[in-house]
Parts: sequence; C-alpha cells; structure tokens
Amino acid sequence: MTITATLTTTPPATAFDIHVTTQVYENYNTSGEGAPYWKAKGGTTYVLTGFAHPLCDGLGAAAQAVVDAQRAAFTADNGDIREWVIDWALVPVGTLTDDEKLALEYDGRIDWPSPRIAV
Repeated sequence: MTITATLTTTPPATAFDIHVTTQVYENYNTSGEGAPYWKAKGGTTYVLTGFAHPLCDGLGAAAQAVVDAQRAAFTADNGDIREWVIDWALVPVGTLTDDEKLALEYDGRIDWPSPRIAV
C-alpha cells in the first residue's frame, strides 16, 4: 500500500502600500437657493500602510477590501464638499506619492506629506 500526500503551503505575504486617489468637488452655491453648483477642486492621495498579502490570486480583491474598509477615512458627501475614491494602486512600501515627488523635485523638501493611514 502506497500513501501519497500533497503538501500545500501558503506563499509568504508581501508588504505593499496602497495609494488611494480621491476627487474633491466644492459646492459654489452657498445661498442654498436653486441647484447646487459643484466645481472640481483637485483631490488627495492617501497612503494606506501595513497591507501584506501573498503574491497570488486574490491580491487585488484583498487590496480592494482594505480600501473599502477605510473608505470613511477619505470620503465626504455633504452640502458643501464631496470627496470620493477615483483610483487606487499597490506600490512598494515607502513609495512617495506624485505630489511628494513633485515637492522634492521643485522645493527640495516635502512640507505637506500625503496622509498616512495604518491598516
């Protein structure tokens, strides 16, 4: 009698940061009369730190779940401001956001780093 066993292992987790990009709109109709007048005002890139997952199927879904779980930290929707997620990206830990890279390039320093949120 021969017994065959298959050993399955979970790949090691790899650490990433998640850069979450938002879009902000501001209501310019402050009188409260008539329809709101929403004007695009840029946005923010938030950095979610501490995410780790094996490099395998399900990586994107796991990252999306983390973004969804943290969504309240970087979204707003009231009569004056609307901010919502327009994109996110997995990046190596410590990667600067585009705004931080531009600050370093043009100012030589980062005075206003992107907000970091530990997950």
